[in-house]
Amino acid sequence: MKTDYELVQQVVNIQKLFGVHFFPPSSIYLSKVVTSVLAKKSNDLKGITHGSRNGAETMLFARFTGGRVYGTDISDTADYFSDLVKIDFHDESPIISSSPTDFVFSNSWDHSNDPPRMFSRWLRDLTSQTGLLILEQHSGSGHKATVSDPYTASQDELVETVNRVIKNIPSQVEYIGSLRLDAIPSCVLESSKDGVVTGTASCLSKSDNGFNYLVDFQGRLRPLYHHLFYKYKDESDLDRAKCIINSIQLMLSSREHGMAEALFMIDPSTGMPINYELEVVKPLIGRILMAQEIQKRFYPEISFNTGATDDEVLQVVERLKERM
Repeated sequence: MKTDYELVQQVVNIQKLFGVHFFPPSSIYLSKVVTSVLAKKSNDLKGITHGSRNGAETMLFARFTGGRVYGTDISDTADYFSDLVKIDFHDESPIISSSPTDFVFSNSWDHSNDPPRMFSRWLRDLTSQTGLLILEQHSGSGHKATVSDPYTASQDELVETVNRVIKNIPSQVEYIGSLRLDAIPSCVLESSKDGVVTGTASCLSKSDNGFNYLVDFQGRLRPLYHHLFYKYKDESDLDRAKCIINSIQLMLSSREHGMAEALFMIDPSTGMPINYELEVVKPLIGRILMAQEIQKRFYPEISFNTGATDDEVLQVVERLKERM
């Protein structure tokens, strides 16, 4: 029997199943962060993306780190995607723990009903000698609790919560900074006739001197933040990681086209130029169409609705409970 928490998460997952709930270009620069900080061969890397819905970010992290990446979701829909594992992300997964994990990414931390337990699990999942936890947060997000997103936190509060959890982790883990992504080079859009798939939470401004800025639906700047926590070997390793993060932030902040293109147009796993249409847009469209077919075929009673109110979500939950 599913709990109310599980039912709510499943309903909202299905309502949003064939959307893209992250900013796809960020997976490219974050893959550079992962490969640079961890300094491992790509085919030796293993990553986890928690709360992945249809696994779109799972797919792109696998592509651009060159490693094995598994997504998780609490919803039964995870069973229909070969790279997803059905699990409550507060819990340990035998599949995940069966081999060393190098990095964990999530922008779904606000789905948690027990944040300390969740962060403790994710940090303990970093079972390689070194590891990286990446938490994505929109500026202005995480301030209003909903039935599906019960955890609210400002940027400072989110970092502080993880830092408190770190005190009870046996490994050496330290917060090494937050990267701010507020623009991408316009050539990312120009490289694909289909444009860039921005995701449901992000919009892009018109090109301004060769850059498009992340904005909200009213056109106001809305950067993304990536909070980084590093499991390190020793102090020199920690210092090295911090230097890398500082360098990447300088590249993100620079409006020099060569630096920006190095972060978003070069494959971190191969060093080759990226064909954005073939390597990002078309695979995402394929994943969306697959998710749409899953929703229509197996969950026709739950309609696509990215803006469902709490009452609408709970009404669907009650209908499901009546059938159980």
